Amino acid sequence: MEKTDKHSFEANKHFAEEKLKEISAILADYGFQERIEAAQSRLQHEKMHLLVVGEFSRGKSTFINAILGKPVLPSKVNPTTATISIIEGSDQPQMNILYRSGERMNRPLPDEKVNKFLEEFITTSNQEANAIQEVRIGYPGVLQIMQCDIVDTPGVNDLDDLREEVTFHYLSKADSCIVLLDSQQPLSESERRFLQEKVLANDINRFLFVINRIDEVENIPQGEVSARLKAYVRKLLQEHLPQIADPTIHTVSAKEALRARFKQEASIWESDFSNFEASLMDFVSRQAVRDRLPMHYDRIAAIVKDGIQTVEERFSLLSVQRDEMLLELQRMEQEERTMQLELGTFESFMQVESVNLARWMTAFVREEFTKLQAELVGQAAQITTDEDVLRIKSMAGIGIRSIMEALQEQMLDYRRGLHEKLQAKWGHYFSHTSDGRKASRGIFSDADTEHLKNLITMEPTGEQTSSFAEVAAGMALGGTLGFIGAALFGPIGIGAAIVGTIFLGGKLQEEKEAKEREALRTKVTQILQTQIQGIIQNVEEKVKEMAGKELEPIQEHYATRLHNRMNALRLTLQEQQGIMQGKNSDINTQKKRLDEHLAQLRQLQEELLNRKERLLA
Repeated sequence: MEKTDKHSFEANKHFAEEKLKEISAILADYGFQERIEAAQSRLQHEKMHLLVVGEFSRGKSTFINAILGKPVLPSKVNPTTATISIIEGSDQPQMNILYRSGERMNRPLPDEKVNKFLEEFITTSNQEANAIQEVRIGYPGVLQIMQCDIVDTPGVNDLDDLREEVTFHYLSKADSCIVLLDSQQPLSESERRFLQEKVLANDINRFLFVINRIDEVENIPQGEVSARLKAYVRKLLQEHLPQIADPTIHTVSAKEALRARFKQEASIWESDFSNFEASLMDFVSRQAVRDRLPMHYDRIAAIVKDGIQTVEERFSLLSVQRDEMLLELQRMEQEERTMQLELGTFESFMQVESVNLARWMTAFVREEFTKLQAELVGQAAQITTDEDVLRIKSMAGIGIRSIMEALQEQMLDYRRGLHEKLQAKWGHYFSHTSDGRKASRGIFSDADTEHLKNLITMEPTGEQTSSFAEVAAGMALGGTLGFIGAALFGPIGIGAAIVGTIFLGGKLQEEKEAKEREALRTKVTQILQTQIQGIIQNVEEKVKEMAGKELEPIQEHYATRLHNRMNALRLTLQEQQGIMQGKNSDINTQKKRLDEHLAQLRQLQEELLNRKERLLA
């Protein structure tokens, strides 16, 4: 396959790999190596994915074996594939089984009779096949060269719900899907139904049709029978599945191709299969080039763009006169000192906020629970029946829930107020200006700003949950509270926070029968006072830690970005001070070198843009 083919996955991946090598050489001294290596690793592991589906006994495993050139997968009549099998290129023959439970098992494959070995794992002869989610089979050879994984699936006419879900998981991620048909009964009603109800209904339209076992109805490849079968399948598709525009249809003999390749014999069927493989790889490559490679090109282009900006910044510093450079260094030194002061100011500010929040929380809890205590004690003085005790218990639960809801609402107002304070003091670090050099000093992106706002206002982001919201949820469910709940109520559960088990199990009846009502009222009052005071005392003991937990995400967010900016300033300062002290070579030599790097990076930027446009054309 020509390396210049714009639709070749291999060629376009190779192009990207070579450009990364060039970028790595240019930006070796600019601090981009980690990003470049990460991009290289992702690109290196990017492969095409080919899925093979069809009904039982269509020869899917034999078809895949023909591509591999060896009988790797079990393919006799009886050993029917029962699991998802992913065959991938590997330096050593190996098997990795992923069970539905999440457990994994790794096994080396034998040097000979691999298909016999695999039969007990991936076919219906394995009584535990339903417990397996997928089997990954690593095998040296052609798939390493093709840079392609092949997924073998169970027969689509007998998919249980779990296997069907997994099958369509791979189908949605595949670059292409081969629908394997039988020359004796191509595109049966059940196959048409499978395509209509399962494939097209899921908006999947990246497949081609292969009529297998053509040797059973014709003596030569691509003869009259092949032509009639292709026309017949095309007609059925047009009649029953008109959504499939201009379908790609091939005829092959996988069994004869496998026999010839395994025995290394010349065969017209093997030659025909090779022609089919070339068409197949072109088809798969076109899909993979369009679907998989653009994101890699974008990632590489982003590195180049940032590299250009970094080189331009260094060039700008070298372009100023000595006095101007000195002034710039002094400005940066002052900015570093300012950032150091800002960090200290921010930490002090958050410490004060934490203290104030702790005081407020203590006062709020003390006031609200004291009110609740007074109300409950008043009710306790009127106890005459079991129902009175239960009513007090209900009032306690309602009262606690009301206090927690009010506390949650107050915390939301507090966070909004804190957001305004933080914006007033440090909001200028969020600003973006039209001046490129000034804008580059900003430490927060728009996404950072929005994330910070979500942290403060506790809008749903999927990452943070308010401690007080956790308490309210725990109360509503009657379940165990989180950190805040434990801090508020200690070992006392929500259901028993006010009224203990002393009033259950007939204890009240016994005391009533003993005519000790007054003693009971006194006892209830004492328990109410003791437990509510215990809650208040527990809050006073834990409130500093509680306030710290509430403010920790916000403080960490700010501090991290302030530290990052300061570290960046220090690195730039060190380099510029080195220039001023003669640690670097002559400024003109450096400018020439930077000029060369800029020209090279801009050329790479243009090449990547043009190449990506070709990928998507």
